[in-house]
Amino acid sequence: MPLTPQTIAFTGPGTVGASASLSATGGVSGNPVAFSVDTTSTAGACTLSGTNNATYAAATQVQQSVTVNPAPVAQTITFPALTAKTLAQTPMTASATASSGLAVTFTTTTPKVCTAGGTKIALLRSGICTVVANQAGNSVYNAAPTVARSFLVF
Repeated sequence: MPLTPQTIAFTGPGTVGASASLSATGGVSGNPVAFSVDTTSTAGACTLSGTNNATYAAATQVQQSVTVNPAPVAQTITFPALTAKTLAQTPMTASATASSGLAVTFTTTTPKVCTAGGTKIALLRSGICTVVANQAGNSVYNAAPTVARSFLVF
């Protein structure tokens, strides 16, 4: 007597973060569907297989690819203190580094006293200049917490 054929219905979750729930339905045997990871694939695809018994044929293996996006990594900015400057020292150069190695950008919160353009800080008048270092992050790194440094312009 021939074995009854079975199939597996499985739709992969697509793109996931650190974890995902998988579900599949098997053939008419009622046997559970087993999940396994294909360790020979560089993509790390998940595969499914059915269970065989005396009445039912093993279901044909079904393979689905799952893209795993790792959780973004935190980063920090190192921005040394800025010393007092005279108006004659304009423009000054700001320098900061992100632990990710990504480029740091600069803005100011005191546009009447100083403005930022790239790494150059233009000193416009006497007062307190506050420069803010920013790193927006990318697909691997979260945005870094901003770091502000203030100094006297005279």
